[in-house]
Amino acid sequence: MEKAEDNYLLVKYIQEGNSKGIEQIYQQFFPGIRYFILRNNGTEQDALDIFHDAIMAVYLKTKDPTFTLTSSFYTYFYTICRNLWYKQLRKNSRDRGTIIEDMVYTEEDTIHNLLVDFEKESLFWEKFKLLQEDCRKLLSLFFEGKSMEDITSILGMSSANYTKKKKFKCKEKFVHLIEEDERYNELRNG
Repeated sequence: MEKAEDNYLLVKYIQEGNSKGIEQIYQQFFPGIRYFILRNNGTEQDALDIFHDAIMAVYLKTKDPTFTLTSSFYTYFYTICRNLWYKQLRKNSRDRGTIIEDMVYTEEDTIHNLLVDFEKESLFWEKFKLLQEDCRKLLSLFFEGKSMEDITSILGMSSANYTKKKKFKCKEKFVHLIEEDERYNELRNG
């Protein structure tokens, strides 16, 4: 869980244009944003563009003297990224003359559903951070669509078979971390 001081510090990094602080924000939050955008018809470049646009949006928002952060920084930042991405999808859809199914909201598709999706993703990344670094690296490369051979080479592992076994163990541990959390059943049914 983020502390209020951490939230304040992250906002301050953006306000001051602190490059080391912004790099910290990138390291901490970009994987979740990238995952969301790739999962929703985007590319790696789209994710970078949205991330940078969101940094600028936070910067501009914090220039307003009445600005106060009422949620965690991640929740605030993720919401900005999500809104920017959906806006981009709607624009692309209009340009092509098509309607993106995910963007057509009905009365039943309320803010509750969006919050449940956000909570699922938050749980995912919270548990992902608990994995050992070697598992996080391996699974990140796997999520990016890299082949076992590429992952083996990038991580300097002995063989693709060893990499597959390691990926299986990491994934098993990851699933276990998620499933043992009391929120899992609640979200799965929500």
